Amino acid sequence: MIAKSDVDACIGRGVCSLKTVANTNREFLYQFLLHYEPQWISLGQGSTFTAINAMDIKSLKLRSPCIKEQEKIADFLTAIDQKVEAVVRQVDRTERFKKGLLQKMFV
Repeated sequence: MIAKSDVDACIGRGVCSLKTVANTNREFLYQFLLHYEPQWISLGQGSTFTAINAMDIKSLKLRSPCIKEQEKIADFLTAIDQKVEAVVRQVDRTERFKKGLLQKMFV
């Protein structure tokens, strides 16, 4: 699972932490990693806790555009993510509303 955090935290076993370097937009890197999430899943090893080998992560090569272009791409993809999340929330509310109606109908 790919996630991001705005706070400093201690990470435990089976968790990888990445930091951006100069001229790398954090949100751009996050979107890049999300795009490759199916690949990460296929590389996972272990039975109780799946983890990815550190060498697999270190071998990752990210060809990225200039910082301004990264920012534009990140802003665009983040806006799409926000719209998708809004639709998901609306679907969830509608499903709960439907469930409430059905409960009232068949009580």
